[in-house]
Amino acid sequence: MLLPDRPVLILALFAISLTIATAADVDIKWCVADEDEEKCKEFESKYNKIKCTTAPNIYRCLAHLKNGIADVALVSDTELYPAGKVGLKPLLQLIHENSADYRYKAVAVIKAGGKINNLADLKDAKSCHTGAGKTTGWTVPISNLIKKKILPTKKSCYSTTENVAEFFSESCVPGAFTPRFNPLSLNPPRLCSLCASKNCSREDEYAGYDGAKLCLEKTDADIAFVKHETMLNGNKTKYKLLCPSGKIMELNQFDDCHWAVRPTDTIVVSPKTSNQGEIASQIINNLEAFKNAFELEKVQNLKKTTDDYATLMGDGFKATFEHYHNCKQDLRWCVISDEEMKKCTDLKYAFMSKRATNYLDCVKAKDHYDCMTKIEKKEADFVVLDGGDISTAINNCKLEPVIAENYGVETATYYTVAVAKATSSFTIKQLKGKKSCHTGIGKTSGWKSPISYLVQNKFLSIGHGHSIPEEVGEFFNASCVPGALDPKYNPDGRNPKSLCALCPDNGKDCQRNSENKYYDYSGAFRCLVETDADVAFIKHTTVSESTDGNGKDNWDRNLKSEDYRLLCKDGSRAPIADWKKCHLAKVPAHAIVVRKDENVKYGDLLFRVFNNFDLSDKESLKLLFSSSHGKNYLFKDSTKGLIHIENPKDFLGKDYLEIVKIFGEKLDVCSGSSPTTVMSITLLVFVLVNYFSHF
Repeated sequence: MLLPDRPVLILALFAISLTIATAADVDIKWCVADEDEEKCKEFESKYNKIKCTTAPNIYRCLAHLKNGIADVALVSDTELYPAGKVGLKPLLQLIHENSADYRYKAVAVIKAGGKINNLADLKDAKSCHTGAGKTTGWTVPISNLIKKKILPTKKSCYSTTENVAEFFSESCVPGAFTPRFNPLSLNPPRLCSLCASKNCSREDEYAGYDGAKLCLEKTDADIAFVKHETMLNGNKTKYKLLCPSGKIMELNQFDDCHWAVRPTDTIVVSPKTSNQGEIASQIINNLEAFKNAFELEKVQNLKKTTDDYATLMGDGFKATFEHYHNCKQDLRWCVISDEEMKKCTDLKYAFMSKRATNYLDCVKAKDHYDCMTKIEKKEADFVVLDGGDISTAINNCKLEPVIAENYGVETATYYTVAVAKATSSFTIKQLKGKKSCHTGIGKTSGWKSPISYLVQNKFLSIGHGHSIPEEVGEFFNASCVPGALDPKYNPDGRNPKSLCALCPDNGKDCQRNSENKYYDYSGAFRCLVETDADVAFIKHTTVSESTDGNGKDNWDRNLKSEDYRLLCKDGSRAPIADWKKCHLAKVPAHAIVVRKDENVKYGDLLFRVFNNFDLSDKESLKLLFSSSHGKNYLFKDSTKGLIHIENPKDFLGKDYLEIVKIFGEKLDVCSGSSPTTVMSITLLVFVLVNYFSHF
């Protein structure tokens, strides 16, 4: 038997050993947000033990890791906080070019021999900040001063700018007058009195690290909050460091005198994942593939860590998430489906990460009427409702609208429309005997607006001992009106089954929540698309959100707006884009509804919280106003921003309130509520004529 040469044998054994090592590697389920899927796939192509899983956003990834659906995820320094709060463990820290596991250290620079000799001297001092909301120049010093009870929160607990203005005598806080930091226009001018320009913009000469340093040098300011590198070449005789302990130290002593250390990004791991050590080693062994795929050219290495998230963040940085706002008020968001619960949970983690609030929570109810009851009973705090439900909340419950959705059309309004297939030829005057799709019983676009139009124009008559749902059931051949057979909306059991005939599962899925795929705007349009329905009553933006490349799901991915037409009140038909000329009514926007409380101004409080979340940021807007695996969860996907409602009593408008009264549903909603009485047909016609004369 011939034996191989010794070198050949060694190489063969080495190859075998490599094969064994590779075979021992475990699969790593790596979770990324949808927008980073290509990066993960690139990593997967270079190292086949990576198995990419996607989520709508990084916060859904945190839930996936918590539940063991995925093993690891890469999180930023701010995302590390909610990751730690849900029980995820830091696994690897990214090491940057400075060979350190941190980005920088936040320091407070004072003038040598100046006003400030200890922490107590900060009161009524003059301050320079890198910018409102910035980590080093704002959230670090303000949060830690609040934590130490040096900076009191005399104003709103969710308004750091107002509280800072009460504490320092003058400041330069670039961006202090942007909507995010001045949502109610209450910030005083002294927040920007030291700035170079009056408008105090983020582009001010004194903005940023070097700008805050310049502010300290050029003005009579007493202190500047910057990162340690900013003062590395500073004049040691003119400037000193103020430590969190109150001590004064030299500029080069920042290792012992800093207010926080901002950590680098971290790879976190699920507590349910075994072989965590092996996974860490595998990722380290494939560092270059990881760096290239995720475009992390500044990363030099990966460092294993057994520290928990709090230790990794350090007390100073962690304080920015726990003391930036001194509020303890629960903010429980009422949701009505599993998908809404998932989105609400995403927002809960995102609100933590963006330092908007740590007190957002999610409460599930059967439907919006159940939400109203929970809010009145103090089992939840707020919910987003449409105009029809808002009127019920006002009349039957002690609730009020405080924040409205803004669709970028006109202030706190939208348009209701009737949509038909382009292949049909009937007009709105020929709806008798047709098949119809509605957003839900009692809702504005899908019920109150079209039914009012039909009654006002004498296509549909009411009275004669029949309820409105009964008359609608007689008028249309078949419909999907989510909620029509629910006892809450059908207390006498007289509503015809035809009102649910077009709903899923042969009408069995007729519930008034998003568990019914034909519920709400996109659901009513989907009903028109998937069934032999003739018309859908929806919002003016609904069709465009699901057509011409905007559809996200299988049912609407290939739809074209040209295949649908608007039915106009004058009997004509129009393209979908002509909704401003061809609509049924102009109605109040959807709004956040809360209970009336003399002790808590929920409207002001929530408006500050949502603005703290940053409504000018694309990521924040996407998290709030887009939905995955469906449409219009919590907020409408067409929402562009939020509007503070100054006068809740006037929000719906006199004409709209008069219209909703005539529907007279006998709803057992909220404790001690009494049924609304049905108005006469004479009053009905009078109110409707008065209402539609405005359009």
